[in-house]
Amino acid sequence: MWFIFDNIRAQLMAGVVIFMLLTAMTRVREASVEQLSIYSAKSHALDLADWLENDISTLGSNFDSTMVRFLLPTKLDGNTIEFTFLRDTIGVAPNFDPVRIETRYQLIDTDMVELEDSMVQMHQIVRSIRIQQGAGWTPWQEDGRSSSRMSYFMVSLLDAVGQDVGNETETVFLKMDFSLIPPFRQGKQYLNQLSWGTTIRLRPY
Repeated sequence: MWFIFDNIRAQLMAGVVIFMLLTAMTRVREASVEQLSIYSAKSHALDLADWLENDISTLGSNFDSTMVRFLLPTKLDGNTIEFTFLRDTIGVAPNFDPVRIETRYQLIDTDMVELEDSMVQMHQIVRSIRIQQGAGWTPWQEDGRSSSRMSYFMVSLLDAVGQDVGNETETVFLKMDFSLIPPFRQGKQYLNQLSWGTTIRLRPY
């Protein structure tokens, strides 16, 4: 009888140990997937931030104060869905005539994802450029895309003291904000969204 009880006790102990090992392995796997997911989101966020900052730093290059540097952002449902801006580059010999380049951001819908018990629409920025030729323009040509897991994108126009304005002439700063949802999301993942924002002073005329 004691042998039977000892055998049952040993089986129970073995079951508990196996359960603990499986639980630990599951948590390690979830933590690894979560770290990979967060790293992926951070990498995409840094790439997009660098892209936006480089673009805005050249906005209005070689323009004078009589020229329009950008069109007002188009906003819908709490996001900027289109933003277009211009710059001039120095042309080639022999005349070195400036070449006008227009850049456009368009926010397009991608997938839906569940976030904190509600469905969230994700987006992607499509970057396109075109070049002025005489009195006309070349067709728009796609020149890059952001991550397809953006949950928010906003371009804000600010004056010299950081107040929102609604026209191009008063704008001194551009504020750019976006959020990304990490991929490979786990049920207990602590980082549901990664947000980034910067305020850039426009180059003087």
